[in-house]
Amino acid sequence: MEQKISIWQVVFYLSLLVITIWVILKSVGIIQTPFWLEYGVPIAGFVITFLAFYQNLIEKMNQFAINLVSLNYKVDNLDKDLSSKIGNIDKDVSFLKKKISA
Repeated sequence: MEQKISIWQVVFYLSLLVITIWVILKSVGIIQTPFWLEYGVPIAGFVITFLAFYQNLIEKMNQFAINLVSLNYKVDNLDKDLSSKIGNIDKDVSFLKKKISA
């Protein structure tokens, strides 16, 4: 089954990539930043990552709910179909019993 990639998945992985690159460059000493930016980039990256993950989770839950409603509708129709078919089988069996006993 082919799975669509949502924009929120892309944002999630891009924000993790930015955090990873920033941490590597910061630990090597290439990036020299002031104190507020030293904690601002990772915090912003984590916030964006969390929000993207949350949005993706909400989309998946919504899709799950839609699939559950669809499944419920199909089961209800299956129950009605089976009830009518069982009724027909009962009629046929009673007809056969009358034929056999007669």
